[in-house]
Amino acid sequence: MAKIKVDKMECHYPVLFKVMWLSTAIWIALSIANSFGNWMIPSKLDYVGMSILLLFAVSLVICFKKGLLNLINQHGLFQGDSWSRKVVTYAFLLSFVVMLVLSIWDLCATTGAEYDSARNGVISSITIGFVLTIVGDVFKAAIVSVVSLILYWYIRMCFVLFYGHIRKLGVEMALGLIMLAFLSISTNYNLWWVNTMVVLIAAIFLYDIWRFSDFQASHLSVPEIKRFVEDLAKEE
Repeated sequence: MAKIKVDKMECHYPVLFKVMWLSTAIWIALSIANSFGNWMIPSKLDYVGMSILLLFAVSLVICFKKGLLNLINQHGLFQGDSWSRKVVTYAFLLSFVVMLVLSIWDLCATTGAEYDSARNGVISSITIGFVLTIVGDVFKAAIVSVVSLILYWYIRMCFVLFYGHIRKLGVEMALGLIMLAFLSISTNYNLWWVNTMVVLIAAIFLYDIWRFSDFQASHLSVPEIKRFVEDLAKEE
């Protein structure tokens, strides 16, 4: 399949996108200013920022869902895709085997006294807890397989099938997720280079996602909002 250049995509709800975009930009600006003056508690500012980022991510899904689905359906990307089924199957089997081995290791690890009892023929029966552990491993493996499928399509969409502006956004989202994972496990988030990387990635992403958005079709404009409110007032 030939690669397709994608530089623009319809933003289905421009007002929602612009509100969340502006909220994210304001949070970044406040974070930069607060690093020099310490007017606000950094932990609370980060907490507010994570909430804004989560809402922004949800709004991006809402705004670009229709355009992305149209792009996918137009090129038949989900039709007859055996690789997707293989990714789900192998991810499920591999993760289930690994989790089951770890569960058995954890449940059946023997101390010296337990080992002596086992040698003397005292064998504990399988408890309901072990059965529940296996069921839990099945659910965990299912979650891993779904995440693997999402990751597979993310890589295929942003780095294999399409190029252009959509690929830049894919790289920036990957870097952003890596930085979030690093911050969640690291206590050195106050390092200047870490803060600089986070700000740069966020700023570049905001710039590129604005350029990527096509606001020509305004499905939720200010006049429409006013008309909607007036209609509600008339009904009351």
